Amino acid sequence: MIYLGHPRFVRRPLGGLILFGTRPDDAPIVGDSLQDRIVETGYLRRIDEPDDEVFASLSAYGLYEIPESDWTGQPEPGPASEVIDAYVGELRQRSLSTAPDTLRLLDPEAVPHYYRGRWRPAAASDRGVFIARRRQRYGSDLWCLIDLQDDEQCRLLDLPLDSTQALRGCDEAWRLQAAIDFVRGNPLALIIHENWGGGVFASAEKPF
Repeated sequence: MIYLGHPRFVRRPLGGLILFGTRPDDAPIVGDSLQDRIVETGYLRRIDEPDDEVFASLSAYGLYEIPESDWTGQPEPGPASEVIDAYVGELRQRSLSTAPDTLRLLDPEAVPHYYRGRWRPAAASDRGVFIARRRQRYGSDLWCLIDLQDDEQCRLLDLPLDSTQALRGCDEAWRLQAAIDFVRGNPLALIIHENWGGGVFASAEKPF
């Protein structure tokens, strides 16, 4: 399955641009005035030595820029409780509404090392704050943080908080759930592996 990402670009240190994202129905991400400037290497699309005209055209075609620090970086580390408080604070500012009919929750009570097994349908008895996914008419389910209350009322915060940044909704949700698991005293354990080339990588204690 291919999930559409909004067309965007990032400037590279040597002055070029990398384009990424796609449009529905395989439509080109830029018009004819820029198509000849794109250099394709495998899946990589770039524009070398862009000028003011290129940037103006990118804006006209609806491509917005992602700072390289956001594209290659990661969220600032911080205490798990502060990560949770920041999102819950945003959530509490949302107005009450009717809870969506089709809602799947990431169960905080479930063991964290079996990811697929943590997802379940929302129950009438559920109360409190959960990472959740809700259906939309077209496309994959939306990621959100939801506060379920009595009388089928809820507060809902769609993720990511800033859709103009490189982070996806799932990235924010997984980071937030990791913080929730840690605070609950049930953190996901990782095993650090060293490969033959001297590099290291992490894997879950048990496979997802």
